[in-house]
Order: sequence, then structure tokens, then C-alpha cells
Amino acid sequence: MRLSGRSELDADGCAAYLALAHWVTASGRQAASEILNIEDSPSEVQDDVVFACFIVAQAGFTFLREPELLTQDTVYRRTHPPQLVRLQVMSRYVLKFSNESRPALRKAMTQARYQSLMDAVSTVMWTTGTHAAGWQAQMEFLRSADGSAYVEAVIAELDAFRATLRELGAGVATGTPPMS
Repeated sequence: MRLSGRSELDADGCAAYLALAHWVTASGRQAASEILNIEDSPSEVQDDVVFACFIVAQAGFTFLREPELLTQDTVYRRTHPPQLVRLQVMSRYVLKFSNESRPALRKAMTQARYQSLMDAVSTVMWTTGTHAAGWQAQMEFLRSADGSAYVEAVIAELDAFRATLRELGAGVATGTPPMS
């Protein structure tokens, strides 16, 4: 059994973290607020709207590609983790960002609200029956005993990778956000 993808997961997560830092806490916030015509809204509203837009964009990008059929054998042979696992890990980094930088966003983004955004995006993105069926099959596999074991293993690999980076001081040297 070969596990790959921890670097890809880490890159996805770091990109999500840094993109949010730009769009919510840096100069991107002003640009996003102007584009969304919310520049006169309170800062908490701006944060909430930009944060939700980021989550929708993240999901849209992930749902754009039709998922591959996964089995106990094929899931370990992929060069990149399945889209749903990538989305799960990116969401982990998004939560880390919100907990560290904007705790109010974390409170506002409840599981129900997150799920409603995912449902809305999937409705728009999954335009064919085969596309929706492919996602359903991928979800079912990842919820199975074999799929859960894969997800646990790849998350453990990612956590070990991040721990190694912390030990080496790479997070400080490269500016990547540490996972705790």
C-alpha cells in the first residue's frame, strides 16, 4: 500500500490559508468589498461575505472536475488525493485561519451554513447525472471502512509531514502557516 498526496494536501491547505489572509485581512478585502458592492457595510459583514465567497469558490473549483471512481486498490495508487479529501483538508486550514485571525467567522460558519453552501454549489456544478453520481460514489467509498482507513492514513501522513516541517523550522523560514 502506497500513500501519496501529503505534499499536495499541504500545498492546497497553505494556499487556502494564504488566500484567505489576503482576501479577509489584507488589501484584498478592500478590492473584494468593492467588487461585491459591500464596501459601506460593517467590517464584520464584509468579513462574513468574503469568507463565504471564498468557501463557495473553493467548493466550485473542487466540484468542477468529475470525480474518479475509487476502490480499495485505486485510492492508494493516485498521485493526488481524491477531490473530497482535498476539500476536507482545505476546510481544515480555513478553520485554522478563522480561529487564529477572525474567530467571529468561525462562530458564524456553522456546520449547517457550511453544508448549505456546499449544497448550493453542488447543485450548480453537478449539471449531469453522471457527475452527481460520481460524487455520490466517491462519498460512499470514503465513508466505507476502506475509505475511512485511507482518509485517516493520509491525514496522519499530512500531520506527520507538518510536524517534520515544524521541527526543521521550514514553516518560519517559508512563511507557511503551521498546523496545530
